Amino acid sequence: EGDVAVTTHYAALLQDDRVLAIQAAGTREAWAAFAPTFAAMLDSLTLFDPGEGQDARGSYVDSTGRYSLEIPPGWQRLSVEGMEILYANAGVLDEINSGQMPSIPAITISAGPLDTVSFGEVQGAQDAEQMVEALLAARSSEGQDFQSSSIRAMAIGGAPAATAGFTWTEDDQRFTGNAVAVYVEDWGLVIHGAGADENWDAFLPLYIDLLNTIRILEERP
Repeated sequence: EGDVAVTTHYAALLQDDRVLAIQAAGTREAWAAFAPTFAAMLDSLTLFDPGEGQDARGSYVDSTGRYSLEIPPGWQRLSVEGMEILYANAGVLDEINSGQMPSIPAITISAGPLDTVSFGEVQGAQDAEQMVEALLAARSSEGQDFQSSSIRAMAIGGAPAATAGFTWTEDDQRFTGNAVAVYVEDWGLVIHGAGADENWDAFLPLYIDLLNTIRILEERP
């Protein structure tokens, strides 16, 4: 188009008498970087019968194409200052905007180079355990009576990860949270789940379920 080479990709899903047509395009030089994200999106697509999709999960691939996850049914996603906030009750936004620690459980996600992820709190970490240590150190300065569990190694989407739980008191309210860190060389992913103590037990199974949907995608060239 003009003097610019453009790459266009078409895809179509056909089920009975319904068709979903998808088109993506970009400059040829930019397409190689975009293609993995587009492919991941296509892999996540499913056609539902009318009404069936109301309880279906929503797939999300981050803007850098490094990870994907499944957003729980009925939950919303909001991007704020380089972080993703996942929530089911919009009241959590009112609490955040008023400067309060949300009592309604929510999940925050930050990903990127280690010197930028989670506001730089994990800068210099050499593995997932060190990332969680840094996160706990940063959290310990917030509120009162901070306590944390031991750090446990795990895997998220096939990548090395670590996790720890923690509790603290703020404005006479007891809170419970959990931090998960994924380490892939100089790139990291940090997931926080937190809420008022009395709301945590009901929220925890959903939080674990979401962690199990995270996929670490192949690094872009």
